[in-house]
Amino acid sequence: MGRWGLSKPSRAAYAALCLAAIPAIAPSSSRATEYGFSDYALGLSLPMAGFVPPPGVYFSDSLAVYKGSTGGNVTFPFGRNLALGLPFESVANLAALTWVTEEKVLGGSLGFAVVGGYAKVKTSAEAAFTGPLDVNRQLNITDTASAITDSAVVAFLGWTEGNHHWSVATTGFIPTGFYDPDRIAFTGLSRPGVDLKAAYTYLDPKVGTEFSGAVGVTVNFINAITDYQSGTEFHAEAALIQHVPTGYKEGVTEVQVGVGGYVLQQITDDGGPGDKIGPFRGRTVAAGPIVGYTYLAGQIPITVNARWFHEFEVEKRFKGDSGYLTVSMPLQVYAAEAAAAKKAAAAVYKAPAAAYTEPSWTGFYVGLNVGGVWSNSELTWRTNTFGLVPGHAAAIDAAGRGNIESSGVTAGGQVGFNYQIHRVVLGLEADFNYTDLSGSRTAAAIPPVGPAEPIAETFNSNFMATFRGRLGIAAGPWLAYGTGGVASAHVNYGDNIVFPLLSSSNRASANYIAAGWVGGGGVEWMLNSNWSLKAEYLHIDLGNKSDRSLNTAPPFIIPIIRHEPRLAEDVARVGVNYRFGPSNVVVAKY
Repeated sequence: MGRWGLSKPSRAAYAALCLAAIPAIAPSSSRATEYGFSDYALGLSLPMAGFVPPPGVYFSDSLAVYKGSTGGNVTFPFGRNLALGLPFESVANLAALTWVTEEKVLGGSLGFAVVGGYAKVKTSAEAAFTGPLDVNRQLNITDTASAITDSAVVAFLGWTEGNHHWSVATTGFIPTGFYDPDRIAFTGLSRPGVDLKAAYTYLDPKVGTEFSGAVGVTVNFINAITDYQSGTEFHAEAALIQHVPTGYKEGVTEVQVGVGGYVLQQITDDGGPGDKIGPFRGRTVAAGPIVGYTYLAGQIPITVNARWFHEFEVEKRFKGDSGYLTVSMPLQVYAAEAAAAKKAAAAVYKAPAAAYTEPSWTGFYVGLNVGGVWSNSELTWRTNTFGLVPGHAAAIDAAGRGNIESSGVTAGGQVGFNYQIHRVVLGLEADFNYTDLSGSRTAAAIPPVGPAEPIAETFNSNFMATFRGRLGIAAGPWLAYGTGGVASAHVNYGDNIVFPLLSSSNRASANYIAAGWVGGGGVEWMLNSNWSLKAEYLHIDLGNKSDRSLNTAPPFIIPIIRHEPRLAEDVARVGVNYRFGPSNVVVAKY
């Protein structure tokens, strides 16, 4: 058995070992629209779709690129908008952390994974319509968004018998990505979803020929912000790949070349109370080349794989090209780590003078946390002076400007992986928390003429998610670390000003998923080889949102008011983590 727990007959398979551990999801990265698209990433299952690697922890990072467009005579729903003529392009970076346990269920290896990412999306429209009677019309607009994507968690089972490999997986999509229904570019879909998938791989290690295929169904739940219901989708993927060994014992040890493709057919119509255009079903067929290689760095196999797919026979979806570049590697393979621990224990037995072994933070972990959260919403109003007497707009803006401060309890869970090199600990962590935040503010604008004009402003937020890197220094059972990354939160604002003289008002509301950055630090104390306690502080900046309101008295003789809230949150919490894997893992020396 090799250093990474791979028996010699499976050498042809281990070229794609790490890639096979990647969940086939690309959260809202390639085509983040309201209709017809799910979070499932077509083509990302390939190659080695049915293969589940040995027990351990695996990491992958994928660059996902998409560029496409729609016909100018087709109308598509984007949030609250109806848009015509849409070129679309996106670039996303997606990180996946996969844990294959040593447990067996129905004879198969049980595993879990978590995926998160960051994307930049750009789209344009010849025309976009929104609001009552489509009063908000924009022509030839371009919109961009750079933010955290939706997240996903996966549970899977895998079986192997000779050259045959099977797997089944259930994926849950979490709407953590940036989503503003008043825009046409966003990196999330503001809806949960579930994907059920079965996959199969045949690989003959003697000749290196692989066939992989996967079929599945994605169920998309309703968008709670827009009340739009995307339909259920069937998807199928297949690839034929040849694995070619180079004969080298280090460096590039194997090359893979093949072709693959996918089909997606929506099997139920889009609908829901927010549907403005009637039944909507999408279809896509695509094919393209797959190439890759395996690089042996010391005893660590690193897989690099590139896929490009050209879409054709497309209905009611974007038509274009998608590409993936994926780098993946094992972080911890339990068979190898257990052998290293056993060897270290034997060395300790023979040499009592070296009996103390430094505890290690290396491992995959899950945990729970609870604490307090404090938010500060900075509110800014900008009123057009048209139709107002001098000084009136300034009075409205001054009264509308202020802060809503709120505090509450936060609770949730986290999942992550640490890797220790000497005293330095590198890690990745994702968390999802409930936040009990709400507040309000009242004021009054005093116009130059007429009675006071009351103002009411409200705010609430009920969830927060982060995806962060961690860098720490270990000292015995203690770990001090800094952390930073991307964050998102659900936000709901409401602004209202009443004009008594006109018996009218200006109302603005913003119900969206905000995205920004997070930074902080903490300490963690190792109770034993599996359990630890932590305390940490995080500061989250979720940026600002721009919205506008029209007066309720036609023909809108009171000018437009621009509303710009900005949100920041601070979190102080404690938590408990449970680390999986062999106990007494030694600290890595390379």
